[in-house]
Amino acid sequence: IGFSVASVLITVIAVIGNALLIMSILINENGKMKTTTNYLLINLAVSDMLTAIIVVPYRLFHYIFSYWILGGFLCTTALPLEKICYSATTLTMMSMAIIRYRAVLYPLSTGVTFIRVMLCIITIWAVSIAVAIPLIIRMPYHLIARTIIISYQCEPVFKSLQDSLNFAKTYYLTLNCVIFILPLILIATFYFKILRRLKQRINRKDLRVHYSASLYKTCRGINLMLITMVAAFTICWAPYNVLISLNPFAYNSIVKMKPSDLRSYQLFARICIWLALLSSCLNPIICVIYNEKFRKSFKNILYSCF
Repeated sequence: IGFSVASVLITVIAVIGNALLIMSILINENGKMKTTTNYLLINLAVSDMLTAIIVVPYRLFHYIFSYWILGGFLCTTALPLEKICYSATTLTMMSMAIIRYRAVLYPLSTGVTFIRVMLCIITIWAVSIAVAIPLIIRMPYHLIARTIIISYQCEPVFKSLQDSLNFAKTYYLTLNCVIFILPLILIATFYFKILRRLKQRINRKDLRVHYSASLYKTCRGINLMLITMVAAFTICWAPYNVLISLNPFAYNSIVKMKPSDLRSYQLFARICIWLALLSSCLNPIICVIYNEKFRKSFKNILYSCF
């Protein structure tokens, strides 16, 4: 029951929160919310909404029922879509860090145009889809009818168990290195340099104190908001990523577990999965906490609805 309630809450909060986030940027009266960073925030919100609408229910049904009831199409697409949204989120956060780095360290250079942002978003989704292709081609999920009990299972099919384990080892280790660890290292590097440069600027004597402090406060607030998003995403996804990377290597140990130990392991795995999915509803909350413009915009939209 606890996981079912958590799934419903995650879905509702993620859909409403991310819809408000998108609306607050697109329908802002003075247009000041339509910035490069905020367009990428919209991309994050779209990814999170897809996760909440499709991936969370898929995981919930997979948890509740011992057989597959969602049909062949979702059997083939649900897990790849989860990886697509996950990859899109990571790559979007990395793109935001790069753009913020460029804006702070090279303020006199030409800014990132709307067209470039759109090309960046298209590239993000193209790469994310490419990342998920092996799950469709090399790990062909399909419906398996059970003859004794009339039900369906959604399972990967390989020539042997060893082939399945080898694929999982290669795919998930590569995925986590390229789409999780490497982007996070780059993001941490960019934000460290950003905060260091902002601190250097506020100490420069050739700038007026008031102007320097005001600029530093504004930039620092935006960067702290984005850093918090990255930190929340990392905390939510790290346990699950470690789990799926180590599972193929520990398969023999897992199947030999005592029933009580296996139940504990399964509970831990479910917590890791739901913690990862929790990240889909956190970004709107972080925006409201850190950014006054989003707070006002959220209030105005909600007041207009009621």
